[in-house]
Amino acid sequence: MASILPFRGWRFDPARVPALSQAVTQPYDKITPALEERYLAASPHNIVRVILPRKQADDTFDRNAYTRADATLFQWMKDGTLSRDETPSIYPYYQSYKTPDGKALTRRAFIAAGVLEPFGQGVRAHEKTLAGPKADRLSLIRALGASCELIFMLYDDPKGEVNRLLDAMVAGQDPREATDEDGNAHRLWAVNQEGGIRTLQEMMRPTYCLIADGHHRYETALNYQKELRERGQPCAGPETYDAVPVAYVALQDPGLTILPTHRAVHSVQGFDPNRLMARLGKDFSVTPLRGTGGKACVEATGRWTFAVAFANGQGYRLKLKRDDPEGAIPGEHSPDWKRCDAAVLHSLILEPHLGIGAKEMENESHLHYHRDPEEAFQTLRNGKSQAVFFVPPTPIADVMRVSARGERMPQKSTDFYPKLLSGLVVYKIAF
Repeated sequence: MASILPFRGWRFDPARVPALSQAVTQPYDKITPALEERYLAASPHNIVRVILPRKQADDTFDRNAYTRADATLFQWMKDGTLSRDETPSIYPYYQSYKTPDGKALTRRAFIAAGVLEPFGQGVRAHEKTLAGPKADRLSLIRALGASCELIFMLYDDPKGEVNRLLDAMVAGQDPREATDEDGNAHRLWAVNQEGGIRTLQEMMRPTYCLIADGHHRYETALNYQKELRERGQPCAGPETYDAVPVAYVALQDPGLTILPTHRAVHSVQGFDPNRLMARLGKDFSVTPLRGTGGKACVEATGRWTFAVAFANGQGYRLKLKRDDPEGAIPGEHSPDWKRCDAAVLHSLILEPHLGIGAKEMENESHLHYHRDPEEAFQTLRNGKSQAVFFVPPTPIADVMRVSARGERMPQKSTDFYPKLLSGLVVYKIAF
């Protein structure tokens, strides 16, 4: 069910961009203003100029920004900054990193052109998407006719056959390497062995795939495909709008890590910590935390168990009183959805007691999200938040169960770490 194709990727030419680390970035939605400035200063060829073009005062609906991004990409292709692989290839991509607790891991992936499928037909999603980012990404792909960022998909390979094939494909070959801001090592190879690619295609064909990261980009690619099909737009080469660049990772890969995403609450009218804690006592056992700080709060979390910290220095552990949250959560969601930690947090705390429902989450009007627990805790000290809820990481089994039902978890339920770098390989549609 997963149809993958080799493609002729555009990559930074080592002769013009010898330090790949200075040209690649985190995904666009992870780039803070400070990180953007760092990328802009790192190299005139940093991909941030394409995936996150700067808006100027004369922009109307940001059209000029997207036009500038297209001009930049075109110039790089014209002057050789980016060069195209002449033979369609797949791109093994290995990431070596350390988890927050210091464990060294390597996650194996391969990049290929994934043939677009409607959700439920070979591809599943697990998180809700927002209208704003999809409109932004659609405007960008219309301008570029290219994808510079990867969609992260998971596939089932209990015997580890694909990873063994990838190891054999790259044996004896030197990769291009980059190091990201966290010190993580990223290695990329280009492989055009026809026999190996055919074997890989056969291995992947019967599998379902689950989007881990890149829901907005995948939906955008589907919308773009629909537009061009309705227009009758032809393609002149093997790289068509019917596919999108995907990094595939096995569900059983020992390097697969999901980190928690903590919620900082802000701008809630009439916010009162004492009244909130009194209300939460109905569904949760409330225990004061002896120590405060991000680390102490994270250590207090667990299955259906959260920690909350307030600007007044108080912190509490919140453990669900029920053995199963299904009966406590209203609505028509499945039992599997209701058993997810993020669903418990949003359904039993944020929405009923703080008024942060689906609309507020979509508008991002009362929540900021943080991977780093100490960074989240700091928002209390600098007055940027009223409370921070610390959550446990989402088990991959929860993700699989919910997605198999065709449901989507609340936003920011998962944070797959490390992120896939943008700019490693560009998929340019051959019009």
